[in-house]
Amino acid sequence: MLVVLFHAGIPYFTGGFVGVDVFFVLSGYLITRLLVDEAAATGRIDLVAFYARRARRLLPAAALMIIVTLLFGWLVLAPITLRGLAASAGTAATYWSNLYFALSAGDYFGPDLATNPFLHTWSLAVEEQFYLVWPLLVLFAVWLAKRWRHGLLAVLLAATLVSFALNLWATEHLREWAFFSSPTRAWQFGAGAIAGLFSTRGVVSASRWGGALGWLGLAALLASAVGLSEALPWPGYLALAPTLGTVLVLHSGVLAPSARLQSLLATVPLQFLGRLSYTWYLWHWPALVLSRAALGPMTVPARLAVALASLGLSWVTYNLIEKPLRFHPRLLPAPRRSLVVMVTLSLLAAGAATATRVFSVMSDRQERYLAAMDDISSSSADGCNLSFTASEPAQHCVYGVLDSSIDVVLIGDSHATMWFPALEQLARYRGWRLVVHAKSSCGLEDGPATRSNGAPYRECDAWREAVLAELARLRPELVIATMFVSETATDPGLRATALASGLKRIGATTPVAVYLRDAPFIGFDAPLCLSALGRWGGRHPCTYELAEVRSVSGWEEDAVRLAAVRSIDMVAVICVTAPCEVEQGGTVVYRDSHHLTASFAASLAEEVGEALDSVVDWELIAER
Repeated sequence: MLVVLFHAGIPYFTGGFVGVDVFFVLSGYLITRLLVDEAAATGRIDLVAFYARRARRLLPAAALMIIVTLLFGWLVLAPITLRGLAASAGTAATYWSNLYFALSAGDYFGPDLATNPFLHTWSLAVEEQFYLVWPLLVLFAVWLAKRWRHGLLAVLLAATLVSFALNLWATEHLREWAFFSSPTRAWQFGAGAIAGLFSTRGVVSASRWGGALGWLGLAALLASAVGLSEALPWPGYLALAPTLGTVLVLHSGVLAPSARLQSLLATVPLQFLGRLSYTWYLWHWPALVLSRAALGPMTVPARLAVALASLGLSWVTYNLIEKPLRFHPRLLPAPRRSLVVMVTLSLLAAGAATATRVFSVMSDRQERYLAAMDDISSSSADGCNLSFTASEPAQHCVYGVLDSSIDVVLIGDSHATMWFPALEQLARYRGWRLVVHAKSSCGLEDGPATRSNGAPYRECDAWREAVLAELARLRPELVIATMFVSETATDPGLRATALASGLKRIGATTPVAVYLRDAPFIGFDAPLCLSALGRWGGRHPCTYELAEVRSVSGWEEDAVRLAAVRSIDMVAVICVTAPCEVEQGGTVVYRDSHHLTASFAASLAEEVGEALDSVVDWELIAER
């Protein structure tokens, strides 16, 4: 319920993603209890039977969801997304989509994950990977427990602590992998597993503390759901709240099974949702993504209606697919046959993904839009747009005439490398030595930097100081600075002051500093929009009003004025019609919602040179 409310954009549930953390703890609790009880009763663990039960429970509904989503995605999504859709569907069918999305999230120029209808399968992949490894760990722990009384607890505790430590490190250094990877999530399964060990069957206590612990755990869950947000570093320490909250609720059910909380959780509506929780999770996200693609932006009531409709679809799936196959009389007593049938279903889903990719033949126009998505500058391809983890300036990013007496430095974030194709042409033609210093999402503002999710961006702070020191040493004849100006600023005045201070520091290292105003932030993905024109989901005109997009970034102009720095603005050649088009003469202008394509930027070399000539005295530079 928390995850659905979060994905539907219901106000206040900004931390509803913690529902996945609850899910991990529950899985660890239940699976470990089943395995340990089986070992205690029979002296062994039948791994084939275990995997067969899990396969009958999970694979049929997931395969159906993948195939149906591919079909509807073919109908409503932009054609250029079909190959990526097929790739993510294939990883979802084979349960490694968490790794796929970790790699995609780590790619600064990667696809927008929020529009991928298979994004939610990352947690299912983590669960399946847990099911693959955890029984083997429990099997070893049970063997050890026969020789050492505390062996079972020791193994589970050690695995949990190692995973938690890895989670803390990765949250600080590799945020995407901390979120998506199994090793950094295993501690939550481990927390549930350890809780399961202490929940001894047959021991019923009327402890008055049992009920209180349950309410405390529930309060922790609800506080996490409404108090957390995507802007906070996750999972890290913060994930302890929903994890331990779930453990408390579970343990409360053992200590005080007749408490009011347990009675509440046992009510018919919640039991009904509990039975459908897996299939509802499967269907709700594709339903929301594909509805948005077909109908455009939706209101909160509309998104909630779609989420509720997906609940109806989950009821059908549960009763016609999941339950009949899970308890099929020919599969139930035959674990190996179950595995063969279930794996075949997953392979059918993977085959549907392959077929989608093979048959997603596109016209030349669509191929042009697809190529535009990857049309980045050669400096980025050379590694000159440094990654989030880099903190030292690149030393190899030197272009133009290498033995020139005129040093020109391009500095900024990815929007600096965006202009590189035009400036490289100028450097070769005019005889400059062009040095590029750029780092992903690292702006020019003075003061502590933050990433888009609100986390401290210390690597940016270190890199920026090192670049300023490098500029002071080099004393270039000209520095061209630019950066991404987002569509809004929470405190425009404060941000203008910070940028002005940063520009002044840059200006102190060179005789001439020029600020290149940012290209308009158009608010939609240009290649995707152009690709979808004329289709069911292509309702956007793929144009923008310049006055609207520039009205929210007035603080950038204020910063230039405060810094008293020379500036140029290329908007007149980026937007040549009213409203502004994102394709000019067969060339796509934007590769996403705010980066110019390298092809288009290269076509502006002459115009950029003329703009620089209007603010730079080249004769003085030559005399220097």
